[in-house]
Amino acid sequence: MLIDGVVKRYPTAVVELDTPYYTGITKVLCVETPVQDIIIGNIPGARGTDYTEHDHDLKRVSDTQMMSKLHKR
Repeated sequence: MLIDGVVKRYPTAVVELDTPYYTGITKVLCVETPVQDIIIGNIPGARGTDYTEHDHDLKRVSDTQMMSKLHKR
C-alpha cells in the first residue's frame, strides 16, 4: 500500500546495498519508473540524513546473518 492508499503489486529482489544511509542485504521492490534509483524507507539499520559515523558506533552484520534473517520472514 502506498502513502496515498493505492494498493499495487511489484516484483521483489534481494540486493546488496552500500550507501551512506544503509549497508547490507535487503529485499527491495522493483518499480519501472521510480523518482530515484534507490529509495530507502523504514528498514532496520537505515540511517537518517543527519547521520555521521562519528556520532554512532555501527555494528556490521555479516551477509550470512542478514540472509538468514530475510529467509525467516
